[in-house]
Amino acid sequence: MTFKDIIKKIRSLFQSTYSKIVIIMMIPSLLLIIYGISTSLYYTNSYKNLLISSYTNELNNFLSHTEEQMNSIISTSAFISQTSDINNLLTTSDISTSPANISYILDNAKNSSPLIESIVIYNKSENYVITTSGTYSPDEYFSSLCAYERYPLDYWFDFNSTAKST
Repeated sequence: MTFKDIIKKIRSLFQSTYSKIVIIMMIPSLLLIIYGISTSLYYTNSYKNLLISSYTNELNNFLSHTEEQMNSIISTSAFISQTSDINNLLTTSDISTSPANISYILDNAKNSSPLIESIVIYNKSENYVITTSGTYSPDEYFSSLCAYERYPLDYWFDFNSTAKST
């Protein structure tokens, strides 16, 4: 079969009435398929861009909210350290300055942010722990009330507040 024979067969296909009807029916179908595919690709890409934009906005809102919460925690920390009862306790190690009042101050600070789970003042030299719920010995607090597998009791006794944690 030569190239000329192939061309003749193709021409004969297009010359019959049946072939013309099939071709006329296929052209609109092909156009609809092409239109459907291009529309589907366009809207898929638009939806993807909309999702990216929505997630970006949500992440920015989350970041903004978290940053506000962290700033609130920083200002709360500054407030706690400047409170006269707490400042007196930290500088003079005088536990007689109303532990109930100090617990109340710590509780208010804890309630100022949902990110704060607890606030603890641990005075190693005077051997006591003050929390929002009261005053405890370090043994009682760190071995039963606030016991963590990663932080055994020895961790707190050897803890240095100026050392950088890893």
